[in-house]
Amino acid sequence: SSRTPGQTPQSVSRTKRTRKGAVNPLVRQPSGPSRISVPMDMPFEQAVATFNANTHQDILLLPGTYKIKDVLEIGKALYIVGEDGARIVGRWKFKGDGVQSSIKNVSLEYHANQFATDFERLLHIDKGELLLQDCAVLCPHGYCVWAGGRSVVNVLGCILAGSADGRMPSQSAAAVMNFRLQRVNSSVVCCSASS
Repeated sequence: SSRTPGQTPQSVSRTKRTRKGAVNPLVRQPSGPSRISVPMDMPFEQAVATFNANTHQDILLLPGTYKIKDVLEIGKALYIVGEDGARIVGRWKFKGDGVQSSIKNVSLEYHANQFATDFERLLHIDKGELLLQDCAVLCPHGYCVWAGGRSVVNVLGCILAGSADGRMPSQSAAAVMNFRLQRVNSSVVCCSASS
């Protein structure tokens, strides 16, 4: 066998070459980009640091609560898909100029300090583009989505509120800062609502 110790049969490459170097069409070829499964493959913040859009399809969050230690800064493309019951607690800052990211089917939460002197925000999109789809974005006493600088945020089928039960208010569901009509320095938030 060509396995090394600790390697499972599934992780051994199945690509075989013929004598002339051509790929043998009878042997199953590796599929496209891989998926990082959290927490099975690695912890959440490590998965975000490891994620590369060229080699990974997305990060799959299994049901559970994942806590961000500090503000999680994202400067690259990032695709996160949650199974039902996936929840992330903490703050985000997207700052990748011209970068597209998406978060789908995840509950995002941050309990803002209502007495803070600065703007407490769960999702801060400073540059790039973010798609939020089928998410609950809950930020009691703070801002759910803050778009500033050169950013575009698409919100589809999401709840943006202080709390899921409506008992705690947020400062605002979405705030757009530094909006100008010039294409170079504008922020746009697009929301789609259905009954």
